[in-house]
Amino acid sequence: MAQKPSPCDTLEDYSSETSISQYGYTTHELVQRMMSRHRIRYGPERRVCTNNSWWRQGQYNSATNTFTRNGETFEVVSGDTSRNHQWIRFRQFWVDTYQEPYWDLESTDHSVEGAQVAQTWLQRQDGWLSSIGLYFTRLAGNGNIHVAICEATNGAPDPSKIIMKVNIDHADLKAYPTATKFTIPPTYMEAGKRYAALVITNAAHYVAMAEGNAYAGGTFFYTTDGDYHVGDLTKDMMLDLYFAQFHHPRVVVDMQPLNLDGGIADIDLLASLIAPASTELTYEIDAGNGWIPISKLSLNALIGLPPLVKLRLVFLGTTDIMPGIRLSGSQAKVSRARTNFLHISKVRTLAGNATKVTLLSRLEGWSNNHTLTCKLDVAGTLIAPNVTETKDIGDGAIELRSTFNLDNPVDHYIIRHEGLTTSALDVFHVAERVDVAV
Repeated sequence: MAQKPSPCDTLEDYSSETSISQYGYTTHELVQRMMSRHRIRYGPERRVCTNNSWWRQGQYNSATNTFTRNGETFEVVSGDTSRNHQWIRFRQFWVDTYQEPYWDLESTDHSVEGAQVAQTWLQRQDGWLSSIGLYFTRLAGNGNIHVAICEATNGAPDPSKIIMKVNIDHADLKAYPTATKFTIPPTYMEAGKRYAALVITNAAHYVAMAEGNAYAGGTFFYTTDGDYHVGDLTKDMMLDLYFAQFHHPRVVVDMQPLNLDGGIADIDLLASLIAPASTELTYEIDAGNGWIPISKLSLNALIGLPPLVKLRLVFLGTTDIMPGIRLSGSQAKVSRARTNFLHISKVRTLAGNATKVTLLSRLEGWSNNHTLTCKLDVAGTLIAPNVTETKDIGDGAIELRSTFNLDNPVDHYIIRHEGLTTSALDVFHVAERVDVAV
């Protein structure tokens, strides 16, 4: 991976200098956002169910104002993630993506003291920012520099939307005309958005300035209270931005193989991932029959329950932009379903007594490999149905009608569903259960 200058134009025409410390020493509260999550779930356990509330699991819940993923629950304190969350559910293949590259469902708070100046710009094309160059005309005897990249709101820097922050030691600062160039963690910048570079220090450093409008679509800002930013249209802070350039438009990265003794039937991949519209990141697996992409078109990749599956990532893009993934914190889980299940309902308490119970069970993903037994538990005694009728309702679903004629009146009971399958690769589920007692 190489570097190239910013597509936003590098500022080179020096005109004056500005003392950062003149704008007042205060405490700046910064909120750093994290890369949003991308999740792929693949296997027979992932079936699209006609019970809509069931198969929408794992997305934003506007009623509780929470977002859940993989057992974690985030409280959404601002905004509505449902506007940016996208899910695709096919039979045995689910994808959940948050369309914003950075989200505030997970964030890190920073409290930085000093004076602050900032420069905004309009990002002309997608890219991964990898280095920044700043120009200091005069350096104080000591004092580090804090640099943060944030998104702009209404054209002004927004400290609540930090996407990158670094600290530069005083010993690494250079005097103009030499640029203080430093490497940052690769940070994705989206075309068409405005961003800002915040420079914060408690020392009397001076930054080099260029004539106003030198940076297309950008403005120089300063703040005296750590909150409200004032724009100065007469000048721009000199700033170099360097973006990653890639040697190849397609790259394959081998990962550690997936392993589960007894066989793998289900794969769950969760990662912090950014894939711009012009790029694609594909997970591929090899269970012994060659590499197959994990997608809705490859539903038979795990036939035979392989205990070991090779995994690789295929990055596709251009020499200017590629998808990016953060392996730290990412997860790969493999599993297989049990070949039997037992579901016990809550106690069904009646308003009066009943001598007959009719139970309707809608079973989806049904095949000849499956068996379901329905029973009632009345005061610890298990009762089998007197009559069981099966109705094919199409699209791999059946309706099972179980009729219980009770010897004695009851005012409460518990419903038991006992299911069996001959293979962990061929599972079914109970989509709906209705019981009527008379």
